[in-house]
Amino acid sequence: MSAESHPINLTAFAEVIQELTLSTLYAKVAELHNSIAKLEYSNRQLEEFLNPEQEEDRAELTEDEVKDFEGYIAENEGVIRSMKERIALVKVEVENRGQRWIDVEKNGEDRDNDGAPAPITNGTGQNGGIEQQGESGSGDDVGVHL
Repeated sequence: MSAESHPINLTAFAEVIQELTLSTLYAKVAELHNSIAKLEYSNRQLEEFLNPEQEEDRAELTEDEVKDFEGYIAENEGVIRSMKERIALVKVEVENRGQRWIDVEKNGEDRDNDGAPAPITNGTGQNGGIEQQGESGSGDDVGVHL
C-alpha cells in the first residue's frame, strides 16, 4: 500500500458520482467548497508571509524556504482547480438527471446559476418552511389558500 493517497482521476470521479443520491452529491459539493475555502485561506496566509513588505518575517527565511512556500501555494492552486473541476462534474450529473443545479455558496445561501437567490418552489422557502401568502386569519374567505 502506498504511503501517499491520491485522488481518483476525473473520469473515474464522473463515473462514481452517477451512483450517488442527489443529497449525497450536494453534500460532496459542500465538502469541496469547504476544502477550497481552507486552501484559499492557507494561500492568503502564505502570500502575506512572503510579502516583501513583511521584511522582518521574510528576512528569517532562507531562499529554499521561500521556494518551498511558493511551491505550496502553487500546489494548493492546482488542488483548487481540481476541486472546481469536480464541482463542475457534479453539476453536469445533477443536470443530466433532469434536476436544476443549485450551487450552495460559501455563505450557505442557496443560489441558482446566475447568482440570484433560489426561487420558492410549491410554497416552500429556503429554510424548508411554508411561505405565507396573503393575509391569514382575516376570516372573510372560506377554504384553503395556497
